[in-house]
Amino acid sequence: MASPNPNPNPNPDAGVRKANVTNAMVVALDEETGAFCRSKGFPYWVRTLTSRTGQTDNHATSGLKFQILRDFMAVGASVVLSDVDIVWVQSPFRFLYRDADVEGMTDGWDDNPNPNPNPSP
Repeated sequence: MASPNPNPNPNPDAGVRKANVTNAMVVALDEETGAFCRSKGFPYWVRTLTSRTGQTDNHATSGLKFQILRDFMAVGASVVLSDVDIVWVQSPFRFLYRDADVEGMTDGWDDNPNPNPNPSP
């Protein structure tokens, strides 16, 4: 889980533990978030990153996830990367096919092959 928000959830591990996920951590993008996780006894790693534009908005911060993913994959780790506002109700691992190097999900997918029904000629 990666978080730019210093207080993402009052108890970041509640859903993770209920879902029986035993190997989770928060990748904190700042020291304040790391301190918050430490105060809750939740595993964390402070990984200070800056977007190419220097912006800290949602889209700029989302792009940093790929650097975090690369860091873990470079050492051979298997990774499920999730935002901290995702609630796990059961372990996601049994739903992964593991037939590809990268499997993904998004909340912004559009399966429409022609998003503009009236294109200009």
